[in-house]
Amino acid sequence: MGEIDPYAMIEDLPASLLAEWRAFYECDPWGEQRADSRVAVLSALTANMNRGKGQKAYEIRDFLLYPPPSHEQKGDDAQTLMAKLKHLVKKAKM
Repeated sequence: MGEIDPYAMIEDLPASLLAEWRAFYECDPWGEQRADSRVAVLSALTANMNRGKGQKAYEIRDFLLYPPPSHEQKGDDAQTLMAKLKHLVKKAKM
């Protein structure tokens, strides 16, 4: 039905599936960075509603804890990510 052992699941995970998950995350991210972005939008809105006249407007990035990666940064390919993940699994099993 499914894999009970997460380490076994990772060892059997094809790199192509990892690449699909990564592409999905690029389109619709989840987790703390996504939550950070939502809070930053609301924080900037609140700060701008309450700033003094003539005061510079706040930007969303002023409130981000996790700045977004620059466009120049290149991510690892699926094969490299898979190798890193498998290395972590082996290390965790020790």
